[in-house]
Amino acid sequence: MGRELDKIAAVGMFDGVHCGHRAMLSDLSDEARRRGLKPMVVTFLRHPLEVVNPANAPKLLTTASERREMLERCFAGDVVMLDFDDALRRLTARDFMAMLRDKYGVGVMYMGFNHRFGSDRLQDARQYHDIARGLGMDVVVGTESIAECGNVSSSRVRSMLENGDVEQARVALGRCYSIAGRVVPGKRLGRKLGFPTANIEVGEKQKLVPAAGVYACRVTLVDGSNHASMVNIGCRPTVDDGDAVSVEAHIFDFSGDIYGEEVRLEFVKRLRDERRFDSIESLTTQLHADAVQARKALEQKGM
Repeated sequence: MGRELDKIAAVGMFDGVHCGHRAMLSDLSDEARRRGLKPMVVTFLRHPLEVVNPANAPKLLTTASERREMLERCFAGDVVMLDFDDALRRLTARDFMAMLRDKYGVGVMYMGFNHRFGSDRLQDARQYHDIARGLGMDVVVGTESIAECGNVSSSRVRSMLENGDVEQARVALGRCYSIAGRVVPGKRLGRKLGFPTANIEVGEKQKLVPAAGVYACRVTLVDGSNHASMVNIGCRPTVDDGDAVSVEAHIFDFSGDIYGEEVRLEFVKRLRDERRFDSIESLTTQLHADAVQARKALEQKGM
């Protein structure tokens, strides 16, 4: 006697777990209730393009751990994370469905209206139906889920962030975009200007860092406390001749030692482009103006 097929599963990267994803997951849960099945999400530890075509692999909105946490928070079902390696890459649609059936008890595949999977990259939904029928499974093709915030995709959110539009990204994600990293020693130039900064080394190389510029942010420290801050992303052209991109946070009204600790930055508003100033004095004057704008933006957002 075979394993009970009591799951309905959706497969995808779900990068960002944005409002479009959540609308689709709500539809999946509704379908599960109608069929008397348990809903499941199957996603991947890394983006498939990191294996298939590394040069074209996108920067990610969420790390694997962030994605799991967000999915578990918004989805009342099982979350399975697979390592997309060469072996998984070679599986045909039939092989992949059979693996989910035999290993996880999946009896129904819930497919997005434009979703495809398997190394054979079938294009017709009827082909998936035929394969599923031969495996004793079923396929449901969902309609396009339009969330309250509009038609959203992970690539569109990436484009917003690459342009520095963190406010529009916040609408699409349903939350502020965030990055996490460890505080590491810097050149301490900000301290000389009266704006000491935490130099943050982003922990995940594939994590997308927003466009260069100055931002109003909320920073969460390792002890769970939240603080208002302004963050500069860029090459610091006024005080540094290098071209390495840094992420530096000036935390308002804070003087603790957080070297070596992990912090998280939530991007609330972009204040301006990064630019070169004629003098250190001009830069310092601008930093004071930035601080006023950052505090105001954070107060308006209740942060």
